[in-house]
Amino acid sequence: MAENLQYRDEVGELIADYVVNVSDKLEARAERAAKAALIDSIAVAIVALRHPAAQNARKHAYRFPANSKGCVIWGTQKRAAPELAALTNGVLLRCHDYNDFFVGRRNSGHSSDILSGVIAVAEWTNAPGKKLLSAVALGYEMVGAAFDAFSTAPGGWDYTNLMALGATAAIARLLNLNADQAREALGMTVIPHFASDEIESGELNRRGDLSMWKRFNAADAVSNSLQACLLAQVGVEAAVRPFVGKYGFVQKMNMKDDPVPVLRERLNPRIPLSRVGEAFMKRWPVGSVAQSAIQAALDARSRVKDLSRIKQIRVFAEEGAYDHLVKIRQDPWHPISRGTADHSPRDRRPFAALYRRGRGPGRHHRGGELHSEGGSQPAAAGVHQEGHLRARAGAGLARHGQAQARGDGLFVAHRDRARRRRGRARRGAAVPRAPQESLYRRGPQ
Repeated sequence: MAENLQYRDEVGELIADYVVNVSDKLEARAERAAKAALIDSIAVAIVALRHPAAQNARKHAYRFPANSKGCVIWGTQKRAAPELAALTNGVLLRCHDYNDFFVGRRNSGHSSDILSGVIAVAEWTNAPGKKLLSAVALGYEMVGAAFDAFSTAPGGWDYTNLMALGATAAIARLLNLNADQAREALGMTVIPHFASDEIESGELNRRGDLSMWKRFNAADAVSNSLQACLLAQVGVEAAVRPFVGKYGFVQKMNMKDDPVPVLRERLNPRIPLSRVGEAFMKRWPVGSVAQSAIQAALDARSRVKDLSRIKQIRVFAEEGAYDHLVKIRQDPWHPISRGTADHSPRDRRPFAALYRRGRGPGRHHRGGELHSEGGSQPAAAGVHQEGHLRARAGAGLARHGQAQARGDGLFVAHRDRARRRRGRARRGAAVPRAPQESLYRRGPQ
């Protein structure tokens, strides 16, 4: 009879069952990787304490002081409720674009975003260290599965919609939610908080800068995950079919591929947690696009004895990097701040590694060269996207960030496979899983 009809959500049940039943025992490699993720993220947060976004986040948190049962606001002696602490501390992780990132088959993003919420709940519940580490590993496992199964690009959604699933999974485990509660928490994570990718539009605000919300969007998602878990713990219910319903999460992703088979393969509770070791860690506090450019510039600088002999520098970028740095940006050639430089091919940091002085003025031509126009710089610099790079992908050329200095006959190339895979994932294309590149590693392997 109709009144006895029960609707089921296959995706919600699958994830909730996994969260509750996967073993919390970590192999030595996974435990070490979870520790590295925590240490790296705390270091990243400390560096960002004076960032304007972090200061504004703390100003907000200070308006709602908590007693000794609250969670520490990092870098201070003050405390806040767990959800507010997760928001405030999470901003620190994104201020300098220095925290790790994870590249899945269909999506990519910053997996360590989840940690502000996970640490807050571990502190609030006085969880032992081993339970915290297993929750971190579980959260990363869920992030990896979500990035493999879903693509946010077709629907125009932000990666934080997927990362939040990892935060909810980890927090649900720390709070000892049962399968029903975990399912409700997942539903309250995805339905009320769809985050648009408009934050990555590249448009500049009235100051000519990127919006400060870029430093808040991930922390906001994690705070929502924490609140969803707390509400589920006391009996609050979510939408009946948050993932597979008519207007549910899967429908909103607007994907052609069915995510369920991938989720079933990835979220097998009999397989030990391990994917926390797949996250890439950055060597420098810049976007992942610039990592290989800096490495190439440093190597080139070490080989050039007479800088005045350099006539030209060309940096070749594959399609995904070019789109991210140039195509979607409002004014990529005139960065005014650290944030805009971090998303610009004219970021001073790679070329500063080659020269002691700043760059002179110049002009850019897509597929051409940037030539000096009255500047004192001994060489010009440019970023290129050329068709032959894609044509020669089989030879590996399109997987390299290249810095070329003519005059000394110098050519330096560094593999940037992670960037290429992330570019394809951003466009919604499936990419094969690949090992980490040493260019990005700072943590143990």
